[in-house]
Amino acid sequence: MTLKNFAETLRTWHRRRVCIRELSQMTDRELADLGLHRSEIVAAVCKTAGV
Repeated sequence: MTLKNFAETLRTWHRRRVCIRELSQMTDRELADLGLHRSEIVAAVCKTAGV
């Protein structure tokens, strides 16, 4: 893995963690408005990121 690939992987991981953190801070009602259940947060973020 080159340094460039490593840096991109790190940026992607960080963006996913930020999204997961923000969604996790939402209420169940807010998540429902988005069509999500709390247990689906990680899968939804990874699917959106194409992982």
